[in-house]
Amino acid sequence: MQSGGGNAALLAAPDSADAAAARSLEELQRRGRYVLLGRLGSGGMGVVHAAYDPVLDRKVALKLLRPGEGGNVDSVARGRLLREARALARLSHPNVVHVYEVGTVEDKQVYIAMEHIEGQTLRAWQKEARRPFREVLARYRAAGRGLQAAHEAGLVHRDFKPDNVILGKDGRVVVLDFGLAVAPEAPASGSEAVPTLPANASSDTTPTAELPSDADESTVSTVSTAPAIGPPRPVDDPASDAPLDGSNPAVPLGARPLDRYTVDIIGTRPYMAPEQHVGRAIDARTDQYSFCLALYEGLYGQRPFLDARPFGEIDASTVSAEGSGEGEPARQSWLVRQKFRRRVQPPPPDSDVPGWLRQIVLRGLSADPAERWPSMTALLSELSRDPAARRRRWVAIAGAVAIAAALVVMYSRVRHERSLLCQGAEQKLHGVWDADRRTQMRGSFEATGSSADATFTRVAHTLDGYAGRWVDMHTSACEAARVRGEQSEELLDLRMQCLAERLDALRATVDVLAVADATVVAKASSAATALPPLDDCGNLVLLRALVRPPADPTTRDHLVGLRRRLAEARAQSNVGKVSQALAGANGVAGEARALGYRPFEASVLIALSQIRQRAGDWQGALDAARDGMRAADAGHDGAQAAEAQSYSTFLLGTRLGRPAEAEAAARDTEARLEGLAELDPRRRLNILKFCAAGFMSAGKSTEARSRYLTALALLDQLRVPAAARAADGEASAGDGQPPSRNAINDDDSAIRGGLLSHLAWINAQVGLFASALGQFEQAVAAYTQAFGEGNPDVALFTLDVGVMQYLLGHEHEAAVALERARSLIDRFSPDNPIKVTALDYLGFVMLRRGEAARARPLFQQALEIIEHTKLADH
Repeated sequence: MQSGGGNAALLAAPDSADAAAARSLEELQRRGRYVLLGRLGSGGMGVVHAAYDPVLDRKVALKLLRPGEGGNVDSVARGRLLREARALARLSHPNVVHVYEVGTVEDKQVYIAMEHIEGQTLRAWQKEARRPFREVLARYRAAGRGLQAAHEAGLVHRDFKPDNVILGKDGRVVVLDFGLAVAPEAPASGSEAVPTLPANASSDTTPTAELPSDADESTVSTVSTAPAIGPPRPVDDPASDAPLDGSNPAVPLGARPLDRYTVDIIGTRPYMAPEQHVGRAIDARTDQYSFCLALYEGLYGQRPFLDARPFGEIDASTVSAEGSGEGEPARQSWLVRQKFRRRVQPPPPDSDVPGWLRQIVLRGLSADPAERWPSMTALLSELSRDPAARRRRWVAIAGAVAIAAALVVMYSRVRHERSLLCQGAEQKLHGVWDADRRTQMRGSFEATGSSADATFTRVAHTLDGYAGRWVDMHTSACEAARVRGEQSEELLDLRMQCLAERLDALRATVDVLAVADATVVAKASSAATALPPLDDCGNLVLLRALVRPPADPTTRDHLVGLRRRLAEARAQSNVGKVSQALAGANGVAGEARALGYRPFEASVLIALSQIRQRAGDWQGALDAARDGMRAADAGHDGAQAAEAQSYSTFLLGTRLGRPAEAEAAARDTEARLEGLAELDPRRRLNILKFCAAGFMSAGKSTEARSRYLTALALLDQLRVPAAARAADGEASAGDGQPPSRNAINDDDSAIRGGLLSHLAWINAQVGLFASALGQFEQAVAAYTQAFGEGNPDVALFTLDVGVMQYLLGHEHEAAVALERARSLIDRFSPDNPIKVTALDYLGFVMLRRGEAARARPLFQQALEIIEHTKLADH
């Protein structure tokens, strides 16, 4: 897929390049700050371009609203594109395309900036070669998880098909084109939470990412007229594959009744569920039907239903109304009648698809939605069960001697038992993160207030992604040792020990979130994103370097108990329960020293240092961090030693006011990093953040900026895994590399926001207020995406935006941002000291305007907060 590499090269040309290169650069099309590199695809009302964002130095897919007649922008179409952006913004999932930004350019043209995914559509991948059914199933299961995430966010895609799924070069499977997605109305209190919506709900019809030129279906709009008597009937040409979208831009969403005279049909005709064809209410099970139809096509190389009547066959419906499927409307096309009657074509004679899989897919193709699978979750669970992997057939060869037959039986049993050993990782999540725990957590969140629903959705998606990656890595580790024989049992033990720690962390986090109060809900997003990285459990170089855990069973059991208690203390600390966390961590630290297993002792001491810092005991935190560094060195855990020393750097520079020591510690930490070439990029990024803080405290802003920029570059690397091999658990760590399941984590936006805010402060300190303003604005957007508007740091960065606007002399913009910051602060703490800054600068704005009367009450309110919080002596 071409991505405009030539234009990108021009962008990198130095200022001294020749005149021809300069002219070529000037001729590049631009939309706002984005440079267009090449057209990727187009739809009914939008065009998608590959584009370059020079501010963030990254390639994006830029979707632009197609101008109407006379070059004018249709306001209704403009609203549709914004609805698509909002629909995608509600999702944060590795299998759903990620939205960076939405806005308008100079000519009021609406755009959506999305992640640029290098790869091909699932349809193109299927056409390249006949694929084994397991490969097809793996990719569709990954796409199904994207649909599952959409359904959990209250969205119905309505146009799922192979053309709307991209298989990236990195192995990711991503669902695209949410231009038809809509959010159904919330059910009444006490009703079933199965979202349904009228099939004529309006939406746009534009592709959201790269589309191949040979796609055989597209999405168009059709309004059909039905007779006054009988059910509505769409115009449905059996000879055409043209998809149908009856969205009516002249009537707003939710205001068009589904009556007997007109009906809007939305979707791509071959993949539409029966209820879509006839304009009936649809819900998440409609997507399930389209998913199963596309999966059937991928498995068998043909669609389940014939698009047109076979030559010479008489259409019985033209002779008699008898024989129609139950609920089947009159006078429908051949394709629609086949769907209602579920007359599925027989599989090709050379098909390798097993019967159990066919039955699962056929249930999803039931004409009656009630007879399909209850949800995408249930369907994906069934698709994950492969009976063939649980039993091994053997056939005795006629005439073989008895001993040979016995060997065959023995071999089959061994293979069977080994394969069983690597199944059931999902069951280990029962009681940790399953449907019951999800329901319990949702209830506790909802009990705290109206804004908790969005927080629950965001946190649940984070936990879903973490749990899914845990299952994949657990299965991969087992298969590498016990099925493929690529790794030793000793190495498997190390990997399973690491994964057990991660499962304990997930359990402890869910435990505190399941009984959340308002304070816990406010910190829930950050607590979920603070789960320890899973990639470490696949890093064989680092795992082999560690001192081996105790061999004595009693000691190992004690170690397991201590790990769970430490996970509980960390989870309590992450949600603000610092006193409980401190008591728990202190108890574990004492027992860990007595145990004598130094890598775990280092983990405990680093956690204790972080908890003491949150409690305000900064010297105690430094002592624990330094003890943790020594324990890590003794346990040959270079990664933890570097982390402990970097945290000491942070404490010395930003808490204890000892800049010279902080700078020295930062340089020592970076020397450690030179010997950790295999260190996970996320851990390296966090270490660099603390080193940068040490340089900043010592007044070395240039060196600090360099570390922050390096950290940002590492964050971008995490979006495209370097060692990806395949989707849905097919990667293995047999060659010493971690599995390629390093999907974008939900905390990436928060990390980016933090890094940008630090860079903004560096620029502000040297008077580069315009640069600082742009970075603070990006920090606000990143933190809002990660945590929602209720997060205190969103208010703080919004305040910084207002201050920068004031320093630049933009009085109106400053007043808007400062008022916004004051409003956000009032949501979580009306008397918070940072509100004083907002009030002061608002007062200064009024004084600049000559409005002293309006400035006086602002300064008075700031003084009252100072007196109330006893800040006057400070």
